[in-house]
Amino acid sequence: MTRNSTSDVTARLQEAEAKRELSRQLKRALKAPEAGRSAEEAALLAANPEAVARHQSAMNRTAARKLQEEANAMEVEEDAAGLQQKVVRLAELLRAAKHAVVYTGAGVSTSASIPDYRGPQGIWTLSKKGAHNASSAAKADMMGMAFVEAQPTPTHMGLAALTARGLVKSVVSQNVDGLHLRSGVPHSKLCELHGNVFREACSACAKEYLRGFDVTEKSSYHRHATPRVCATRSCRAPLADTIVYFGERVNDTVLEEAKQQAGQADLAIFLGTSLKVLQHYKFIWQQPAAAARTSPRQIVIVNLQPTPKDRVAHLRIHARCDQLVQLLLLQLGLPLPATTAARTSS
Repeated sequence: MTRNSTSDVTARLQEAEAKRELSRQLKRALKAPEAGRSAEEAALLAANPEAVARHQSAMNRTAARKLQEEANAMEVEEDAAGLQQKVVRLAELLRAAKHAVVYTGAGVSTSASIPDYRGPQGIWTLSKKGAHNASSAAKADMMGMAFVEAQPTPTHMGLAALTARGLVKSVVSQNVDGLHLRSGVPHSKLCELHGNVFREACSACAKEYLRGFDVTEKSSYHRHATPRVCATRSCRAPLADTIVYFGERVNDTVLEEAKQQAGQADLAIFLGTSLKVLQHYKFIWQQPAAAARTSPRQIVIVNLQPTPKDRVAHLRIHARCDQLVQLLLLQLGLPLPATTAARTSS
């Protein structure tokens, strides 16, 4: 490199650093109250109107985003009379539906002491740096308990009752806690999009094993091997957990089942989910044309916080899942089953 070219590089680096320093000074001056700015800060802002406009616009966007995040974290509940009216309407929709599908999120398990993700005390809200991909052991620390200690909630038991009566044809869940299965929802009517901490599968023959213990103790993003191997004598291949972490792909077979259920659904009920993830599953929201002509899909959203799909809901209910489900069973004349023992095997 010649002396001139070296000098040019140095000059460019110095110019870039000068711009960064100017940017830092402008931001610092803009953050100070106008009445409290020094004469030097005021002069600096006056001398750089274009840069000030850019920085001010960016700061305004950041402030607006924070305000929206705070608004989205606020929880709102229906008054008793309004909630009862909506429960009556939901019961009517369920009775009329030919194929009702319930989609569940973390909100159905919060009363089992399993935190949600985006509520005021949610894992994502409290720690946005990797907590959503935390290992099972780390999540147990956040919960103050292990998954195996959690018990099905009234929501889980109520959904099991609705499934047994045929009012709900399928439960599609984002949860990995295994509580739907333990409540009595049959595996054939349950689609666990993101896996189950009690389930592991053979990497070769795809045989699955439902355990009485959490198989994800050493699990993490893109690391799913467990210490066990397939019990099939001719196989003996390594086993892996079934968990889908943020950024990983949903299992093809599970995804196909979810698509089939969505294609048949004339009633979709979303319980305790922020819909931040499900909003991107287009097949959930775009009903096949033939089905839409004969049985237009009704969408019901039950969540304490705003969701990105509120505008397309035919019925929007701000209520806690346990309260809503118990009122719904009462309206339908169905008893709430007692909590069952864990339905797992070692």
